[in-house]
Amino acid sequence: MTGGGLVTGSVTVLEEDSHAIYSGLLVRCLLSQSIYDNHLCMVSSRNDHLNLHRLPSRITSLKQDNTEDQMRQIAWRYASQKVDNSLLSSGPTAPKMDLSSPLTEDLIRQHGLTPNISMCPLHSLLSSASQPDRIIIETLNDPTVGWTDEELLRFVFRLKSLTRNKTNTSVLITVNPQYFTKSFTRSRLHSMADAVFELDAFEGDPRSKMYPDFEGLFLLHKLPRVNSLNVAKRIETLDIGFQLKKNSRYFEVDKLFLPPEDEEAPSRANAPSCSSSSSNIDF
Repeated sequence: MTGGGLVTGSVTVLEEDSHAIYSGLLVRCLLSQSIYDNHLCMVSSRNDHLNLHRLPSRITSLKQDNTEDQMRQIAWRYASQKVDNSLLSSGPTAPKMDLSSPLTEDLIRQHGLTPNISMCPLHSLLSSASQPDRIIIETLNDPTVGWTDEELLRFVFRLKSLTRNKTNTSVLITVNPQYFTKSFTRSRLHSMADAVFELDAFEGDPRSKMYPDFEGLFLLHKLPRVNSLNVAKRIETLDIGFQLKKNSRYFEVDKLFLPPEDEEAPSRANAPSCSSSSSNIDF
């Protein structure tokens, strides 16, 4: 979706859902991926769900599940559509994480991993001496931080200037839109960040009846274009949602709708007939 993950030397802003449930899952998956990649992470958070024993483990082998493929055979238009990889789909850059299987000490020793995750206060993140691979800040605009909107924007600006001088560092900041005290702060933060995403969870909203298979919308406000005039990757559709699959084991991002049928796509005339005779009536 972003052309290969978080861009190095960039600042990405993730706007949390109302209760920070799904954004917390996304951050935990990102931290777990950093452990498997042996990345040095600096985390600033007031929550306890980022502990090592609550991080998901990577799935090494997936059993072939043909249930969904068999269901897709019913709709012939799915045959010509390529499968859109989710944000946490299996692959070399974004392996699949199992939320129901925590990352234990045995798995760390088995894979020879080194959990380089350090919890740091906000002021230490601006130190030029640190060279982390990833910096994650959860709920930067939390009222308990005690910052005004001007101080928050000044901190993000300084953090962005330091990140530009580091070739191997990427920053992820999560904010809660409900905590902004001034209306212009959110738009200024969007302009300052290199990429902006939002998790719009339904959570009892009437829209959940329109999208029964999804937990909410994944909104793309801004895509990264570091050292370039154009975005790194063109998005086919902006109608994207996120969902929990397999009894809330996997967090996946997928398209909301099937694209419109084009001339090259199989038409209804080419669909297999349910009638056994040569009559004009078919269904």
